[in-house]
Amino acid sequence: MDEHTATNKEVVKYSFYYANEGNMGPVNCGQMQCTPNHRFGPNVRSYYIVHFVFSGKGVFYSQNGRYDLTRDWCFIIRPGERNTYEADAIDPWNYAWLGFTCEPCPSFLEADILYLPQARPIFEKIRKEYISYGKQWYILSLIGNLFTVISEKDSAKVNTRFDTMMKAKTEIENSFAENLNINELAYSYNMDRSYFSKSFKRVIGFSPKEYQTKVRMDNAAIFLRNPSLYIGQIALDTGYPDVISFSKAFRKHFNCSPTEYRKRFYQE
Repeated sequence: MDEHTATNKEVVKYSFYYANEGNMGPVNCGQMQCTPNHRFGPNVRSYYIVHFVFSGKGVFYSQNGRYDLTRDWCFIIRPGERNTYEADAIDPWNYAWLGFTCEPCPSFLEADILYLPQARPIFEKIRKEYISYGKQWYILSLIGNLFTVISEKDSAKVNTRFDTMMKAKTEIENSFAENLNINELAYSYNMDRSYFSKSFKRVIGFSPKEYQTKVRMDNAAIFLRNPSLYIGQIALDTGYPDVISFSKAFRKHFNCSPTEYRKRFYQE
């Protein structure tokens, strides 16, 4: 089923079914004012599509999670991955898209979503200009412009990635007693969890979840050396809701229970 049906307003779709002899070529482009609750998927594409949201609201579901997206956000569909997207019931999306082939995949297309207001002029050209089959080279130039905008944003991220990951590391260290959600932490840095975790591990040497557990366990070990602290209180003070979940995590990390660890410490 094609998503661009007569029920959606102002649909403009140009399909080229074309790829140049190099590494990149246009496949299709278009724009749509979605109807309320318009949904497409789950579906798997054989090429890349970058959607740009002009206005309205909607939800994008990728293999990495759910994203609620509004104005100036892009969502990226990669070949071979199952995705679903749905317009809001009250304020549905108005978006445009560029579909293209690209081999190999540039690193900046690994993110599921990008906040990219700089790309608005590129997609405005798709929305406002008449594009015929003979203009596939023009579309190729738009794809090139889009890549430039994304790569410049990605380059800026690379230059600041170390500082960003160190800030995230400090945030995890300062919040070990709280229920810090890694998905929300990633989203606060405008990254999906998968990309955030890869970047964090590249810089810190642990995934965010692994580092959070390490910080909690390191502090738990310190607390256990104080005989006046009950294990139940230590569990709460290190971000666990109860003794059972704390003891399970502690045993997995230290290969012994909290009680056994405390006994060993005082026997030494």
